[in-house]
Amino acid sequence: MTALLELLALASPDFPDALCKSVSPELMTPDTREQMNFGKSVCCKCSHKKECLERGITNREVGIWGGTDDDEREAMRNAMARLGATFPKKPRALKHIVGRPRNRKKVSA
Repeated sequence: MTALLELLALASPDFPDALCKSVSPELMTPDTREQMNFGKSVCCKCSHKKECLERGITNREVGIWGGTDDDEREAMRNAMARLGATFPKKPRALKHIVGRPRNRKKVSA
């Protein structure tokens, strides 16, 4: 587990003043809904939210990035692909998606 936490710390944003640097990496890679909500609340207060979201989408990062989780960023990538948009060249393609509340239902296969 320690090796995983060290890797997560290395993957954290490159902004020395990012708020996520002040919390445990475990909270930014949540296992529970409560941890996920806490991680997202940290991002909401951070001045680097946009840059982290771009990195999370572009690099397919794991955990909370830019106030979004893995599933939300995957949905954004899929929506961008349907629109024929690329990232980060056309970040405005995300404008209508970012910040929208998550109310998708998971479909079981």
